[in-house]
Amino acid sequence: MNKSQSETLALSKFRLISGLIFGLLYAISFYSLLFMTRESLRIISITHANDIWVLTDKQVGFYNLFFAYLASIVGQSICFTIWFDAPHYGYGRNGYRINSIVNDQRNLIWYFLSWFSKLAFIFVLLVGMVYQRGFNLFSFHPEYNFLFIFIIIVLFFQSWNTIRVTFIRQSKRWIIMALIIVSGLSIGLSKINLIDYKAINKMVLSKNIHTNYTLQLPESMIYEPAVKQSLMEDINVVFDKNDSINPTPKIIIDSEEITLTELPKKVQEWQEKRHSVAIPFMIYRLYIHGEVKMAFIGRLKTVLKACGGNQIGYAVIPANYNYGHRPYPKEYIAVPLSSQITQLTIPAVPPTAHQYTAITINLHSKGDMLVNEVLLHEQDHKSYIRSTIEKNPNYRFICHIDPNTPYRLYLRNYIQLKEIITALRNEYAMEKYGKKYDSLDWEDSKSVKRIYPFAYREIIDQSSE
Repeated sequence: MNKSQSETLALSKFRLISGLIFGLLYAISFYSLLFMTRESLRIISITHANDIWVLTDKQVGFYNLFFAYLASIVGQSICFTIWFDAPHYGYGRNGYRINSIVNDQRNLIWYFLSWFSKLAFIFVLLVGMVYQRGFNLFSFHPEYNFLFIFIIIVLFFQSWNTIRVTFIRQSKRWIIMALIIVSGLSIGLSKINLIDYKAINKMVLSKNIHTNYTLQLPESMIYEPAVKQSLMEDINVVFDKNDSINPTPKIIIDSEEITLTELPKKVQEWQEKRHSVAIPFMIYRLYIHGEVKMAFIGRLKTVLKACGGNQIGYAVIPANYNYGHRPYPKEYIAVPLSSQITQLTIPAVPPTAHQYTAITINLHSKGDMLVNEVLLHEQDHKSYIRSTIEKNPNYRFICHIDPNTPYRLYLRNYIQLKEIITALRNEYAMEKYGKKYDSLDWEDSKSVKRIYPFAYREIIDQSSE
């Protein structure tokens, strides 16, 4: 067999058409599989806060084109397999090369699919599951587009390696023709959206608290992880986005708006779902917009306390973590409801006044703070309060809060007090035990807490709102 004969591809009309049809069908099927896999991952990404992995139109178009190119190249390999997998090529030198083409196409498909599926699994596991809401924090598009482009280029030319060696004279023209056909088919397939991804986004995000309401949560370096999810119920206190002139606080629970008078019924429903032993340990996690006035929050806490609640949690965004543009963290600052008292229940001279030194804090609506009748600038809060504690170890915090104070200022003050006590506990623990407070065992931490307790009471004059 001479060289010209060895470079001749003898195809029957039936085999030629069969290869094209099966290659096209496989490309369409594989594109559909990749597209639906991506949408399935998006549905799996839906969180308890009704958030979803949202892709922009540019991202969808780019990923669709990548999937279409992958599917077209795999379909091309199926086509080549059908064309070259024929017994009439024999067992000579030409037959050996033809068999190598068939083997290369089959191996290319399965090796690539194996590698790509493992890589995709690792990405989903690490970014989508291990890191909370990782899909909102990391994206390959557009910074890493070149990775997908390189995959397509390498995969396409790899599929032509053995064909290029076997059919030296004709392969260049075939490669150019194949590149044009594959590109045309890929562009056409990428325009096909098998399902309406925008409708899915709209359906999920319509229940997201950030879609219709304004909720800006404060940041904090001090917080507790949500390890008792079964004992937690979430309450959102937000502003309506359509009510920007004179917004009033709204309570949203499970995507439904309720009033303060309806809240006890909801709390009772939550409590009925749990064993009586667990009810005292329930935590009502509050997602409160920063501009809500403390008068409303005071009434809310009064209702929760009247319903038998013992503890609330102020939801905060950890200062060292990025939650994306629709933050809904699980972390919180635990606060006992017993810390709230009213002016009607506290006497002018507390009966235990001789036992401790009261550090009286007056927090005004503009953020000004009076500590023991001393007006302080914000940068001096911590140092003054800390020095006061060091001079009077047997202290108690009594915080008078102006009802018109925004929640963000109130919580910032509360966090500052927590940070002061945490720093003192750490210093004492390091000096006595050689380790930080959080690393101590239960008995040692209890002894440190006795030295530096977080003894806190707050008074909100709800009547003067």
